[in-house]
Amino acid sequence: NRVQVDLPNLDDDSYVVTWRVISADAHPVRGAFTFQVGAGAAAGNLQSLSERLLADQGGDQTVGFLYAVARFTVFALLALLVGAGAFLVLIWPGGRASPGAARLVWGGWIGAFVATIVGIALDGAYAGALPLGDAFKPSVISDVLDTRFGRVWLLRLVLLLVALPLLRLLVNRRPVVEYPLPRWWRPAAVAVAVGLLLTPGLSGHAASGDLVPLAIVADVAHLGGVSLWLGGLVVLLAVVLRRKHLDELRSVVPRFSKLALIAICVIIGTGAFQAWRQLGSLSAFRDTDYGKLLAAKL
Repeated sequence: NRVQVDLPNLDDDSYVVTWRVISADAHPVRGAFTFQVGAGAAAGNLQSLSERLLADQGGDQTVGFLYAVARFTVFALLALLVGAGAFLVLIWPGGRASPGAARLVWGGWIGAFVATIVGIALDGAYAGALPLGDAFKPSVISDVLDTRFGRVWLLRLVLLLVALPLLRLLVNRRPVVEYPLPRWWRPAAVAVAVGLLLTPGLSGHAASGDLVPLAIVADVAHLGGVSLWLGGLVVLLAVVLRRKHLDELRSVVPRFSKLALIAICVIIGTGAFQAWRQLGSLSAFRDTDYGKLLAAKL
């Protein structure tokens, strides 16, 4: 895209232009360049001035840290919510009456809902290089909701509200045999879960660049694999193993191990595709910070 700005009549001199924009994947990008008017204008020492101006546009470091925490929290709690729900349906149906499993499911829902609201507010302050006190201003939040990021995160809030009656049926703390899930529950739950797992990709890297449809599908599969593995693992460690019912463990652990193996294979396959799409070359693993982080993750 091209941005054109009309300038007034400028005197012969050297000038610094700084810019800050929001990229397609919702990250702020900034830079600077210089130009001269007049053949005899002295360039002067503009490097330090450019660096100082860019530093002023960097924003509050506290906002950046809290924004990163909010986004990571959303990913983690969505994985817990989807993974714990899938664990109770596919691996341990008897756990639907477990108070511990119910606390994990509701903790994931509440945490994801709150972190999404906080993330919407912090995105405005982060993108605009504003102080933390401006994050919850109505005008700032309104600007966020006019972006793709804001609309997608607002959609996540709607989907979480839609999930409420489904979760109430799933973890009702009543005898599972007497209160089975209705037939429509599973397709409805799958639709809501896929919708929730779509939101990170639609507001991030997957929705920009090349091969966007494949990237969105890969991102949903990647997050789905993470949810089934890590979300289920949390239920297994925090609830099932602590019960120490040997017959239950003989049934649950092998079943979960098979599902976890499939999930990890999906994670590796989709992660490799995403790495290739984002980096474009093997040398980028060595030469870029993003590549080094991906290498460590692998």
